[in-house]
Amino acid sequence: MRDTPDARERVLGFEWAADPEGKFIPLVVRMKFDLACVRIHLADWQALSKRERQVVAQAPVGDPTARNHFVATLQQMLTAVGRANIEQKVAVTAKTVA
Repeated sequence: MRDTPDARERVLGFEWAADPEGKFIPLVVRMKFDLACVRIHLADWQALSKRERQVVAQAPVGDPTARNHFVATLQQMLTAVGRANIEQKVAVTAKTVA
C-alpha cells in the first residue's frame, strides 16, 4: 500500500514500522471511513490490491460530494474482488440525536 511518497506521508510512522505491508487499516483510512459513515471488515481491506489501498488512503472525503464518490469507489473496488456491500451507518449529529 505504501509504495508512493504521497501514501507514506498519510500513514503515521509507527503504523508504517509495525505494518510495512499495509495489511491493517491505517488510522487515516479509518478516519475517512468514519467521516463517510462506512464500515468494512479487515478481510475486505486485505482483499484490495496495494494500488486500491493507496487510492482509498489518498481519496478526499471533505465534503458530501467527495464522500459520496469515496463510498461509490470503495464499493466498486470491493464488488470487483467479490466482497460484500459496505455497511453504511447514519452520521451522529445534533439532528439525529434529538
